[in-house]
Amino acid sequence: METADPAGSAELLSTMLGLARDGNRVRLPGAEIVFEPGPRELITAMTLSGGDREPADLGGLTARFTG
Repeated sequence: METADPAGSAELLSTMLGLARDGNRVRLPGAEIVFEPGPRELITAMTLSGGDREPADLGGLTARFTG
């Protein structure tokens, strides 16, 4: 997610949901939400494991793949 305050946004979400936070990352079972600095307040990318493809644009949402 892109936000002007990554650490603050991660802290707010982790507190609301009762989840662990590591800096700008909120830990989920089997996944994590990463807040990145930027001017927009929205989801801008998702990273999926199990593939080795190039990033893809899905109508403004970037899909990233890790192997």
